[in-house]
Amino acid sequence: MEASLNISLSEKDITNGSDNPFVVSLMTVFVALVVVIGSVGNLLTVYTILRVKRLQTTANALVASLALTDTGTVLISIPLLFSRFRFMEFHEEHRTICKASFFSLVTFITISVNSLQVIAANRYFIITQPRHTYLKYWGRFGTGIILGFVWVYSIFLVCLPFFGFGEIDFIPELGGCGIVETNRQSWWYKTLLLLTVFESCGIATPIFFILTFKKIRSAKLRLQSTRSAANMLNTQSKPKGFSREEIAVTKMTALVFFCFLLCWSPSFILHLSTIGKVKPGGLTAFCLIFAFSNSVFNPLIYAGMNKNFRRAFSLKYICHPERLPANTTTVVVASIG
Repeated sequence: MEASLNISLSEKDITNGSDNPFVVSLMTVFVALVVVIGSVGNLLTVYTILRVKRLQTTANALVASLALTDTGTVLISIPLLFSRFRFMEFHEEHRTICKASFFSLVTFITISVNSLQVIAANRYFIITQPRHTYLKYWGRFGTGIILGFVWVYSIFLVCLPFFGFGEIDFIPELGGCGIVETNRQSWWYKTLLLLTVFESCGIATPIFFILTFKKIRSAKLRLQSTRSAANMLNTQSKPKGFSREEIAVTKMTALVFFCFLLCWSPSFILHLSTIGKVKPGGLTAFCLIFAFSNSVFNPLIYAGMNKNFRRAFSLKYICHPERLPANTTTVVVASIG
């Protein structure tokens, strides 16, 4: 993820490979599609959750928070990134917009990875814990506190240089802004950012999902065993398990996380494969823009894997949310604790 923390490239890196008319045109169209589809999809996600009362659940509050982050990414970070590669050669007089580009990108990355970690934790609690335990920590008040902490902590962490901890400035050798690692504070600042990404994407979020799906699998096996025993005894017993919708939501959020990793993989692989070398400007630009384009895929995942969002995204329900079917209520927890 270091490519996202030093989002600056040398002048040769910026211009190399980016003057080809076909490449420029292709990238321009790609960026335009990302911005339009991403902004419409994520704003529509937030709108439907706010407008449709049946969708106003604590689980969907987490989805709305991630959608807001994705909206900022496609409306602010991607245009800044594209304009930097295509139109600008940063010099010292561009210090303000240079810093703005750096902070916007890193801020939305940090909020996104922390939000994904919280979503994974929410899925873990709702699947593995009894309903009363889940509601104790994930009621409306608790979820609000958790979301507020995610946003405040992420923004505070990124903005530590404003408090004298670390330094972000124009670096002539890079032709842009980055972390100036000339003192201990800057080194720790970069380390904290990298640890935040690694802890979420490499440790906590995968572990939460692995434990959650392990619980689902064991519950399914136990449910099948109980049903077999009930059939042998010729009883009408109906053992409790997870609702199909709950499992579907868990799969949906896991796919969102997998999509995040998949979109960032090309940028990470390019960084590792070009250590000590000048990165091709056009390829670097595409990899980074593709990384941030994961924000476009999330609304498509919501609509594709969740019938509640799919219905709510329909034009007639956007204009008349009161017409939503009664069964559009979002998931009821089935306790097996």
